[in-house]
Amino acid sequence: MFLRCLIVHKKTIWHSLRSKRRPSMAERRSASSSTSSSIDSTLLSPKVYSVMNGKPDLKTVCAIVRTSRWHQLGIQLGVDSDMLHDIESEKSDTQDKRTQMFRLWIASQPEASHNQLVEALTLKVIGEDRMAQEYEERVKEEASKTTETTQTETQLFEPSSVPAWNTSIAIMTQKASEVLTLQAFKLQQKYRKLLELIQDLSQNAH
Repeated sequence: MFLRCLIVHKKTIWHSLRSKRRPSMAERRSASSSTSSSIDSTLLSPKVYSVMNGKPDLKTVCAIVRTSRWHQLGIQLGVDSDMLHDIESEKSDTQDKRTQMFRLWIASQPEASHNQLVEALTLKVIGEDRMAQEYEERVKEEASKTTETTQTETQLFEPSSVPAWNTSIAIMTQKASEVLTLQAFKLQQKYRKLLELIQDLSQNAH
């Protein structure tokens, strides 16, 4: 009787071990990728994080990001859909529409950053991985040049000669500029619509 119980107990343990599912290859790769990305992120310097989280420059963005999927990109960046529709309905070329979308994105989205643009470009619906890589490299290159220039200027001037309130004024000026840019864009949209309406009325009158 004792031997039968022992055999049944062993069989139960063996079945329970077999029933435990081994992780699939995809799951092991996913876990490995997650761990690798976590390690990579810890290796990135604070300087790189600061640069990539900075506000994009319209000139740099337009010079590199020349995707034809500007409307879909605008949606991914959180640009207002009604304004995107207004831009698309305008009688202008793709480059002009794309520039207006980027200008609106930078002015209307407080969280607009280089990182956000890079991530949006690499989405499957956009598929501009090479363009995203080129843009990221340019941003870091420009930041490196700016850092070298700043260090040179710091060596030439005493720290006490730079007023502490200069930084606050710069931030306030940037925010005011963004608000004015957005308002100017809206006025420009209204003006174009009014101009198109006048042209249509003029043609109908003839």
